Amino acid sequence: MATASLARRLRSAIDLGLIPPAPYGKRRPLPDYVEVSLLSSAEIGRVHGEFLADPSPTDVITFDHGEILVCPEVACEQGAGYGRSLNEEVLLYGLHGLLHLRGWSDKTPAKRKAMSLAQEKVWRRVKAL
Repeated sequence: MATASLARRLRSAIDLGLIPPAPYGKRRPLPDYVEVSLLSSAEIGRVHGEFLADPSPTDVITFDHGEILVCPEVACEQGAGYGRSLNEEVLLYGLHGLLHLRGWSDKTPAKRKAMSLAQEKVWRRVKAL
């Protein structure tokens, strides 16, 4: 996994203003500091259980204070189904986390669809950097 490339691309997305605010609710700026951590499936499952009452491993968890947790093991499994490399899938999860920090939600089908479209648009632009 190319962590330096991931960090550079996420930083570029932020610096270039590519992460749009959610079109609903209160407009939220990105926190001053964003931390992205890569966790094993066991560790992300523990965090998922502790904070979201679901102990199963998940792809990404975002905390409002600016912490984004990504599981490369889940990324590898899910990315293969979409024809994406591990690096592409982890980048997608990082962008997903940044969108959450800007106020996007995927809690309802309509919001999930809108967030997915925004995520895909940002992902294509950042992937080309």
